[in-house]
Amino acid sequence: MKIFSNKETKKEVINWAIFISVALFLYFSGLYKPLISGVQSVILSTGIIQPDTDKKPIDASGPVSMKLMNERGEVVNLADLRGKVVFVNFWATWCPPCKAEMPGIQELYEEVKSDDIVFVMLSRDREFQKAIDFKHDEAYSFPVFAAASNIPQQFTGSAIPRTYILNKKGEVVSAKSGMAKYNTSSFKDFLQELAKE
Repeated sequence: MKIFSNKETKKEVINWAIFISVALFLYFSGLYKPLISGVQSVILSTGIIQPDTDKKPIDASGPVSMKLMNERGEVVNLADLRGKVVFVNFWATWCPPCKAEMPGIQELYEEVKSDDIVFVMLSRDREFQKAIDFKHDEAYSFPVFAAASNIPQQFTGSAIPRTYILNKKGEVVSAKSGMAKYNTSSFKDFLQELAKE
């Protein structure tokens, strides 16, 4: 007794050949990157992946201090932002999940930026100019920075995107590794409540 007829086997081989051909075309043409980014954007739009909104410090090592270089080449210290709630996002131009969450971060930035809530979009690109160019090409208005010192222990992990929220004392109160949808009402409320403390 045959499990597959000759026609079924041929059809299956043809289907697999088409699938493999399309996959190879997407890979070698570089089109898989925007495709992956698009799929990730759709996933984010569902709201399935959301950041933690607990206000307790999650790292006992105290306030974060780190030197950063801004787009004008000036060095600033993260510690100078104490007294403000700080949204810190580690990202890179070559990272599809990073790029997928950027439109939502831009919307969040436009809605909550204030004297009490600031954003540090920390590029992990080897060439900082790529991050600056990407920001301008995409018409994002949030500030981008590059590390100008070692990354402190409070910012553990090497995967990106990675996002940390610092309270007004400079303590990490929220950490999310991987992409998330940040422009939600609950996350906006979380940031605004932290700003009132």
